[in-house]
Amino acid sequence: IALAAIKATNNSKNDKCYPPIHTLILGTHPSITSLHQSQYYGHPLNAFWYIAGDCLGFRRSLAVSEKTGKPYAYFHEHLKFGEENILDYADQLGRLVENGFALWDIVGECKREGSLDQSIEDEVPNPIRDFCEGSLDLGGLKNIGKSVKRIVVANGTTGGAYFVKHFSEWFMDGKILAGEDELSQRVFKSIMNKAKKANPDGFENDAIKVICVPSVSPAAASLSYLQKREAWETYCYTPGLSDVESWKKNQILHHINNTAKRRAKGDFDILATSPKKTKSATKSTRQRSPSPSPSKVSNIPQILSRDLAKLSPHNEWIDLKIPPHELRPSTTLTTGQCFNWMVVKHDEFGKCVDGNEILSQQSAWGTHDAKEWVGPLKNRVYSIRETPTTTEFRLLHGPNDGAKEHLEQYFRLET
Repeated sequence: IALAAIKATNNSKNDKCYPPIHTLILGTHPSITSLHQSQYYGHPLNAFWYIAGDCLGFRRSLAVSEKTGKPYAYFHEHLKFGEENILDYADQLGRLVENGFALWDIVGECKREGSLDQSIEDEVPNPIRDFCEGSLDLGGLKNIGKSVKRIVVANGTTGGAYFVKHFSEWFMDGKILAGEDELSQRVFKSIMNKAKKANPDGFENDAIKVICVPSVSPAAASLSYLQKREAWETYCYTPGLSDVESWKKNQILHHINNTAKRRAKGDFDILATSPKKTKSATKSTRQRSPSPSPSKVSNIPQILSRDLAKLSPHNEWIDLKIPPHELRPSTTLTTGQCFNWMVVKHDEFGKCVDGNEILSQQSAWGTHDAKEWVGPLKNRVYSIRETPTTTEFRLLHGPNDGAKEHLEQYFRLET
């Protein structure tokens, strides 16, 4: 949480909007190497960042020993991404945060000789339950953990044992439960049996799932890198990334509709106002794990064209089959009461800006050099695209039946 929050404090500088935390990944307590480096999972042979990279599109390092110059045989040949995808630690952490994952430890303070979990003594747990229930004050931010859907215990059965030791009452209150996978069911079997008896009517509908995954420590060598990666991908990263996609879709629709409403001065019915068809125009000592720190949260997400397409991935662009002299959105949508349409910026060659097609805050009104627009009409959200020979649309949200006819009526193409 601490280092993730540090990254999140840059929101006001880079205008990024970080998604809610859906997955809290818990180590037991940082190793000596990690503490010295002030980095989670800092040992070069720890598999955590290699697995995270394979699942989130980056590479931790060359995976080559600095002493011998030889590749780490355990995982070097299995990494999905090449040297050009190597990120430094801050950017690796940023990749986790921007996808809704957070890191922390079960044990906040302890006495320990060496780095093994079995050597931990006199431990004090971190206030994980307080964080997830929104009662932990992180410099004025009390609710950033309330969105957590799953807790992933990163150190296998040992980590699971420490979690049960310090958070058994959380199970007994019916607010968390073991994941459905075999390892989690086995590790949490005893406490779950007690919790079921204490909650005869079942667990709460929004109970957090606690998932035990294979340890990423180099000391846990009984499983191969591929076996560990498969488990982490299945139970941690795939469901987490699915949560992010759902959040992005909701943010896009919310943003489009709210922007359109503001431009229509609060009258949503104005969004159905039809423009008049116009002719085309010429255009231009005690060990401590890191402590949480506050973060600032941006209210405006960056919306990309590729994200717009994910709103309705099965809907392709449809040609309205209207010649340019009958309809040019670059002329029609820049006049009249068309405040609900927003521009998706492209450069003059049709390539995307900075590697992405960006939906800006820019209104279509008065913007004559755009090629693509997005906006809501009644209960639908459309993308409109202008080509040299025709106009195309793609339905992003709402019923497919009658979508083309609805748009034709809006543009008064039926007359």
